[in-house]
Amino acid sequence: MKTIGFIGGGKMGEAIFSGLIRTGACSAGDIAVSCRTNEKCSVLEAKYPGVRTYNTSGEEGVAAITADSDILVIAVHPGEGNAIMEQMEKYLDPARHLVVSIMAGVTTDYMETFIKNTPLVRVMPNTPLSVGEGVTGICGGKNASPEQVEEVVSMFSNLGLAVVLPEKNIEALTGVSGCGPAFCAQFLCGLADAGVALGLTRDIAIRIAAQTLAGTGKMVLEGNVHPEVLKDGVCSPGGSTIAGCIYLEQHAIRGAAAGAVQAAVNRVKAVAEEAK
Repeated sequence: MKTIGFIGGGKMGEAIFSGLIRTGACSAGDIAVSCRTNEKCSVLEAKYPGVRTYNTSGEEGVAAITADSDILVIAVHPGEGNAIMEQMEKYLDPARHLVVSIMAGVTTDYMETFIKNTPLVRVMPNTPLSVGEGVTGICGGKNASPEQVEEVVSMFSNLGLAVVLPEKNIEALTGVSGCGPAFCAQFLCGLADAGVALGLTRDIAIRIAAQTLAGTGKMVLEGNVHPEVLKDGVCSPGGSTIAGCIYLEQHAIRGAAAGAVQAAVNRVKAVAEEAK
């Protein structure tokens, strides 16, 4: 089994490696993680026995985790990426290593100005992969073979849906699925608030709202039902559901959702530019 090194043990990095361990895709002993502090390293070692940690506040830590890993996942904020990639490049072996980046908005062309010869794959996951229900968009850089891209697809397929996209579509996926869990959570809170206002306890309101969203998504995915068809199937003539749907349309729910995605994508692009 190849060793997977995560440069960055924050929320998304941890979501990925914990999911891989939980699903049995790899063992804790196949995982190495870097952190900026010894305290964070200790926390992860205690939480995931067998995982090796490295302090990458200095270049020696980057060198060590690179030497220990076959696949290196860059899981840091885009603003930290340049320094990490400059350090990594000194220790990468193109014949051995595969670099996977989850940095939002940072293109393969840009990363390949730092990582010149080593195969590179860009991915954009989302947080539900921590429970095996994630979405990950994947595209290969110029030095990545189809087999290496497929290796990354296989890895992330353990955590949910993994799709290969042209790189020009990665930002759109970022807005829809990368940021989408927050948008869905906001809508879920609105449903739950209504339930509380109508007499449900907060716990029950949240649980039934969450299950309603989860079940609806499952009907679309597993039943191959278009959401418009699903909506029409619930809306009986003169009924309560169509009255609620009209209210949502009067308040531009679709436009608000589309606008939220566009605003998120614009910010992703701005952050990537600021990081250069």
